[in-house]
Amino acid sequence: MSDGKTVVLFVTARKVSSELNELRGAGLRIFDIQKIRDFICWPREMKAIKSKKDPIS
Repeated sequence: MSDGKTVVLFVTARKVSSELNELRGAGLRIFDIQKIRDFICWPREMKAIKSKKDPIS
């Protein structure tokens, strides 16, 4: 970021530490995966995602 580059952070837990949040002014862009999924998925795709069980359990 010191070279004038933009850094993109994709978060999954919906919380970002205050130290990272302070870097937004320096060029850090933060995106919440949940919000992106809600924006790009069709409603029928969302139902399929929510109904799948965790393969690990």
